[in-house]
Amino acid sequence: MNIYLIGMPGSGKSTVGRRLSVVMSLPFIDCDEEFRVVTGREPSDFIASEGEPAFRDVESRILRKLSEKNGFVIATGGGVITREENRRVLKETGRVIYIKRDLADLPVEGRILSVRNSVESLFEKRRPFYEETAEITVESGQIDAMIARILELLK
Repeated sequence: MNIYLIGMPGSGKSTVGRRLSVVMSLPFIDCDEEFRVVTGREPSDFIASEGEPAFRDVESRILRKLSEKNGFVIATGGGVITREENRRVLKETGRVIYIKRDLADLPVEGRILSVRNSVESLFEKRRPFYEETAEITVESGQIDAMIARILELLK
């Protein structure tokens, strides 16, 4: 099974995922980087020109393809959980860890959906999905402490 990291944009999914993959000796995939490889575009540029629904379509296809892999640490996009089909894929093919970070600490620069909407309203729409999908929730903090907590909870 894979280990999926979910959470708001800027919550630390990629940073935690890279470190966790090293500690667990598992390969790491960042869904935003995978989006760039597949489309040749930045997610924010794609959303600005094609719209969020088109972005979510591509994101869902990428997630389905990645879910066919086994034994990876995968940092997802912050809104991947907004689609029921994605929540199902995450739960069926891996263990899901929600990286929860204080909203005041979330960066919004370069994050088109966080700029278009207030971070608070975006979070309120997504919060139930994060909580429903996650098997494990870890509060953002010192990275080594977070990794230790994740490893403890994965046992």
